Amino acid sequence: MECKNKVAVITDGSSGLGLAMAQRFKNAGYTVAIVGRKYRDGLPCDYFYDCDLTDRDARAGLVERILKDNQAIHVWINNAGIGVYALASELSDEDLQRIMELNYFAPVELSMQILPVLEKNNGSLVQTCSIASL
Repeated sequence: MECKNKVAVITDGSSGLGLAMAQRFKNAGYTVAIVGRKYRDGLPCDYFYDCDLTDRDARAGLVERILKDNQAIHVWINNAGIGVYALASELSDEDLQRIMELNYFAPVELSMQILPVLEKNNGSLVQTCSIASL
């Protein structure tokens, strides 16, 4: 996976699987952009975009923000997600809204925003999902 002058974007690339993917893309020569809520030193990225993906307004212009810093995007990985470990009867309306925003609406809306860019650049869209997020 050797790719100079290509850009990979990873949502929630600051821990777990997202962090491992970011490191792998960085080692392969990609420009790496991580989308998350908290930057910390040592992340394997060239760009960090602070964005609460549960906020529809915040994610609305995310692709445009990233394209302002990068001429193209070649790989987009929707990796962000949450799981709530409780009985459905114990979940509040706020919990359900947050789960649906991050696990469903965010990847669908971001995919719709990024697909024309990826098609233009012959890029790739990757979706990840944990059973805990369902």
